[in-house]
Parts: sequence; structure tokens; C-alpha cells
Amino acid sequence: MADAKKWFNNIVRDERRSRKTTDTRFTLQGMAERLGFPSNRLFRIEMGSIVPTEDEFRKLSEFFQFTEEKQKEFRAAYEEMRDNPVVREAIEKARDEELRNAVPLFVDFRDGSGTCLAGWDAKLVNGRKNATFRKLTYTECTWPELPATLTITPHNKTVVMDIDGKELSCECSSADWFKLEIYLTACNFGAWQKEYYEPVLDGTTWSLEIEDEKGSIGKSTGSNGYPAEWEKFLELKQYCRDLVCGN
Repeated sequence: MADAKKWFNNIVRDERRSRKTTDTRFTLQGMAERLGFPSNRLFRIEMGSIVPTEDEFRKLSEFFQFTEEKQKEFRAAYEEMRDNPVVREAIEKARDEELRNAVPLFVDFRDGSGTCLAGWDAKLVNGRKNATFRKLTYTECTWPELPATLTITPHNKTVVMDIDGKELSCECSSADWFKLEIYLTACNFGAWQKEYYEPVLDGTTWSLEIEDEKGSIGKSTGSNGYPAEWEKFLELKQYCRDLVCGN
């Protein structure tokens, strides 16, 4: 197998991380938005658990603006990832690991009678009962965009998001709230540190506050740095956005 440092996903990850120290376009979220990728998809490309499409490869290549020599290396690494059976086997193993630790997969019954959780063990479902809190508030600011906020209030099963200066809200059904509790449990907020920081000019700053049933508030903040559970949190945010937008 080729040297891991030559693997396509490592080139993407290392290139992005080296450039983001001086260019905010190369933060995970900043780059994903400019490429038109969901943040979690770019994350998975960097993790090597999915093979980008030819169109995604082209967008990545154009965005990095490699030299001719570097471009040849990038193309060769991509084709090896796409075509080499040994490399594909490694990708399948990474995907298996991702499925054990990834975001929830829900299956809605066709007759609309309910939802089941696919591919997860029972402890995640049971664990959601321990994810109790009075209020969750998340704020994110990416210069020069307007701040975005997310508020989740369990007692009335309400989700409120402020997107581009417009407040949207949703009162969840029992089925929607069940899903939301699973997403919240998967985020494992109890393991988040108080601060995540990477020395990047501008970029994204964020803050998470969780008020428990006793009124105590736990807080975690970040500036271009993120917890290990960030991909799961991105899925939580997307699910909340779908709820308030009626998707």
C-alpha cells in the first residue's frame, strides 16, 4: 500500500490545515461552504471514509490551485483511492468504524406510523434519557456573516434558530423530539472541554451553553477549534435547521 502521507484524504486534510493558519477560507466550514459541500462531507473526505466524486475532486483541485507537479500528485492519489482495491479495502474499514461512531441513521415507516433507529445499539436510545437539561444555546459567528444561533428547550420541545438575521422556530412532534434526543446524546456534551482554540486570523468563533435542571450552566467555546464530536454536532445543527425550515 502506498505511504499514508500520499493518500488522497491526507493530502486534502494536510493542505487545508496548513493553509487555514493564514487564510480563513480554509477552515473546515469556510472551505465546505465555498465548495458547496456539507461540512460533514468534507470532514469525511479528510477522514478517508468516503471517495469523492469526480466533480468533487475537480472542485477541490481548483480550490487548492496546485502547481502542475502537485496537481499530478493529487490526481494520482485520487485515482488510487478510487481504483486500487487495497486502498478501497482500507476505506471500507474506515467506513465501518465511522458507522460505529457516526451520527444516527433513522428510517421512517412508509405509512407514517413511526420511526426506527437503524444500525445503533440500545444504549444510545437508553442514554438519551440521561441527556436532560433545561436549555441549550449555541451561537456561531463567521466573519463577515451575521451571527447564527440555535436554542433547544426540552420542556416545550421547541427549537429556535436565527439564520441570516431571521428567527425560525418549531415545536417538535414526539417523533421529531425522539430523533433530536438521539442527536443530542450522540454529541456527548459532557466530554467537551471549556475551550478549543487554533491560531487562525478571523475564521469561526462559537459558544455552547447548557443549563441543567438545577440552573447550573456549563459552557464550551471555540475559535477555529472543535471537539472530537463536532461532526455529530454538525448533524444535530442540520437536523434542527430542517425542522425549523419545514424540510
